[in-house]
Amino acid sequence: MATTIKLQIPGGNATPAPPVGTALGSKGVNTRDFCLQFNALTQQHKGKTLRVVVVVHPDKKFDIIIKGEPTVKIIKEELKIKKGSSEPNRNKVGKLTKASIEKIIQAIGDNLQGFSPAAKKNIIVGTAKSMGVEIEQ
Repeated sequence: MATTIKLQIPGGNATPAPPVGTALGSKGVNTRDFCLQFNALTQQHKGKTLRVVVVVHPDKKFDIIIKGEPTVKIIKEELKIKKGSSEPNRNKVGKLTKASIEKIIQAIGDNLQGFSPAAKKNIIVGTAKSMGVEIEQ
């Protein structure tokens, strides 16, 4: 039975040190081989934090699935802010327009869980609101 491990790793910069080594080493994966494969796959995303799913098979071989940047990071880049609000219901840190939301949906692509465009928009809006971002109506 395969084991699934979810990580966030900088593209092109995986090292056997924690968190990669800790998460994969305990499952018997050769972390050096993983880092070499991951870094080769993600050279074009160097410096960007990527969501990664690693499927570890019983024979200790593994599959790497790159999911792209986290939604929160994309929203922060779009608004040019460093972090979300510590009190999202009171202090707002920015405002997303409808065009910005569409741009974020395009950036995430097929890695967004929603089945319809409206569902994908709701996911982005919910994430933004939890960060203290206002949404243009």
